[in-house]
Amino acid sequence: MFLLLGGNVEVLAGDSAGETSHGGKVLVAAGDGYGQQGNGGLVAVHGGKSDGSARYSQGGLLQFIGGNALSGIGGSIQISSGSSLSGSSGSLRVETGHSGSHGISGSVEIITGPSHGGNSGYISLDTGSSAGGSGGKISKFDSR
Repeated sequence: MFLLLGGNVEVLAGDSAGETSHGGKVLVAAGDGYGQQGNGGLVAVHGGKSDGSARYSQGGLLQFIGGNALSGIGGSIQISSGSSLSGSSGSLRVETGHSGSHGISGSVEIITGPSHGGNSGYISLDTGSSAGGSGGKISKFDSR
């Protein structure tokens, strides 16, 4: 049996020590698009592809984790679509991939973490307000 591994790429910001210090920042940004029909550049992050034929072969994991805190508040994760000065804002979509002919599609879970002494977090679904139209709606679909 041969075990072949692809190379790793790590981008790390520096640590910082001291009473009011901040760890280093990592920024990945695409270029701006200028001109009449300019489009901003794409930033794509992909987990690795699995070409394994075994039933439980798995594509690479894509994981975003906020930083831990010893006694303060752990780091948050924010995902936002882009704004527009005079047009529409971008959309935000969370979707699992299509399954094969013998599988099931992946689940979507929204879970607040457990609490060890206080209340656990809440889950809020809300549509934005509108100054010139009606607010959006929240729909529930059960495909059977």
